[in-house]
Amino acid sequence: MKRIHVCEDFSFSHVIHGQMRSLEWGINVTEYQALLEQLLAREITTLDNADIYGGFEAEAFLGAVFKQAPNLRDQFEIVTKCGIQFPNKYYPKTYINHYNYDYDYIIQQVDRSLINLNIEMIDVLLLHRPSPIMDAQVIAKACQDLQRAGKVRHFGVSNFEQEQFLLIEQALNQPLVTNQIELSVLNHEHIDNNNLDFLQRNNVAPMIWSPVAGGRIFNPKTEQEQRTAHCVQSIAHQYGVSMDVLLYAWLYKFPHLLMPIVGSGSLPRIEAAIQAQNIDLTTQQWFEIYQAKLGHSIK
Repeated sequence: MKRIHVCEDFSFSHVIHGQMRSLEWGINVTEYQALLEQLLAREITTLDNADIYGGFEAEAFLGAVFKQAPNLRDQFEIVTKCGIQFPNKYYPKTYINHYNYDYDYIIQQVDRSLINLNIEMIDVLLLHRPSPIMDAQVIAKACQDLQRAGKVRHFGVSNFEQEQFLLIEQALNQPLVTNQIELSVLNHEHIDNNNLDFLQRNNVAPMIWSPVAGGRIFNPKTEQEQRTAHCVQSIAHQYGVSMDVLLYAWLYKFPHLLMPIVGSGSLPRIEAAIQAQNIDLTTQQWFEIYQAKLGHSIK
């Protein structure tokens, strides 16, 4: 498995495992431990989580594994996030969906994540989504204090565009190590807004969420989805692989060292992202899929 250096002294596995739906996998703590051991056997060492995942309970599920098998913790890079809030039983005063980057809230959420994950340090903390009212200086102070306290090693963002990324990075006065963004054959947002070009120019390796378009490509409903799925299936047939392998291969064609997040408890699904590393789509095949989503030829 290729290692991706997100900064000079720290790296992620090329394929990242996501825990957003861990409570939906129908496994217990011992089975979760076995899954993590299978990830290690495949050299997947980076785990992606967030305070809100699983209704604010997914971190604790992973933490139960680390409590049961403490030797596993140091074999993984732990990524988690904060910033999103919605009404839930753990925060009874929250009555509306919102983003919160107040100093005290960031500190509180990191402390909660450390307890839930049963770890002493978060390897990378991401700001989950940009807020129109976020104060970069307040965020920077919270991050710097967390770093000085030995609670967080590095920082990044998620779903940020170029100016938002620079706003936080310049206030923090240290490089943000990644931006977790959505990208797939059905979602070109960060191609169209030039965010991928920006990240490449600044040598930032992005984490990719929903790399298989949330599964919509496997059960296409709209004309655009059907057109794209037919194209992906046709090219997958040429290589003798499944559609999901081709979806990851399409992402690997980018020069940005993209790191897809595989949010599944199924080993075959996880192995598809690994298998795709051996497929080098031609430029024309990549554009076939790209233009299938667009519905027209490029000029």
